[in-house]
Amino acid sequence: MMGMLRFLSSMKLAVLLIVGIALFSILATIFPEVDAFSSWTFRLLVIAFFVNLSLCTIKILPKFWRQLHRKPADIVVSEDAENIEVPLEELSQWICEQRYKIYREEQGDVVKLLAVKGKMGLAAPHVLHIALLVILVGCLAYTFNESGAFMAYPEQKPLLPLELRERYGEDSYVEVISFETAFDKNGAIDNWITTFNLYLAGQLVGEQVQTMVNKPYQYKDLVIYQNSYGVQHLVEISGSPNEVENGTYALPDNNVFFLNGNHLIVANTNDGHFLHYGGDGTDQTGTYVTNGDKVDLGDGICVEYLEESAYTVLEVKTVRGLSIVFFGFLLATIASMLFWGGRYQEIQVLYRRQQGRAYVRFYSKSPMVVENMQEKWQEHWGNDKEEK
Repeated sequence: MMGMLRFLSSMKLAVLLIVGIALFSILATIFPEVDAFSSWTFRLLVIAFFVNLSLCTIKILPKFWRQLHRKPADIVVSEDAENIEVPLEELSQWICEQRYKIYREEQGDVVKLLAVKGKMGLAAPHVLHIALLVILVGCLAYTFNESGAFMAYPEQKPLLPLELRERYGEDSYVEVISFETAFDKNGAIDNWITTFNLYLAGQLVGEQVQTMVNKPYQYKDLVIYQNSYGVQHLVEISGSPNEVENGTYALPDNNVFFLNGNHLIVANTNDGHFLHYGGDGTDQTGTYVTNGDKVDLGDGICVEYLEESAYTVLEVKTVRGLSIVFFGFLLATIASMLFWGGRYQEIQVLYRRQQGRAYVRFYSKSPMVVENMQEKWQEHWGNDKEEK
């Protein structure tokens, strides 16, 4: 049992899990259609990493707690440590000048000093661990999000995709009020805007709301994006020798429609709607049309342009877990600030009154910090030590 716990909390397992998660992320980037993030393999990797990191955090918490509440009586300074004959008050003053907080305890002839600095730095790695755990929870929740897309014309009421209706209720739909193209002051296209009402389980939860490119509409954990748009041209065809070709059609913009063996194309241009008609698409002739115009194509065939009909394509998805991930990144930022506040440092002093001698030990998790502390000590006390 203990061997299993050691393995689950090991750094080796953490590295393997991080590599596995990274490989899945690369796979999802290269092959987005695979939807790797929603696979149970990826979810199990995230769960395993959460367990690993949790056990690592739990394992080091007792040491952090003891260090956070260390008292002068707890320190042990051997007499082969740095030592110098110096008045206790003079030594205490120098330590204070180095911006250490001093805790003092006397035991007969012996005085113990515990000077600490950068105490908040002790919490930094633990806050970072907690931040990563929160991010993992958010990522796991995010893998269970649903998404889908649909096309709609103004005044239509398309239902939400099936996966979303299972979550929000069968009578959940979008009532499209209008779709428009917005232009800037120079006449260039600025955005595409869909105005709609949102109903969830038959209840109106968003009235006259809008979604546009780069500015989606959000209701709680449901987000509606302006995915794309399109234009169709309504035309009435009559007089074709092929009776099945006569009738009303919605022709996609700039797409070929075969009429009596020829190409019929209606396309939007800067000057208006242009109707092309030709044999193989290369020798097309045509004319600009507006609503109600009738064009005689010859052989008794007539095309009446009725109107342009623009449609919107909306993407709908849930974003469960996203706020949790953001909170995790906030905690990670706080952890970084704690790291910047400085490494935790200790100066441990055992002072013998009768000898007038102080025995000093320096402590930090970083060897470089310890070396720097020793250099400062030598700069100030080295000459005095040699003289005495």
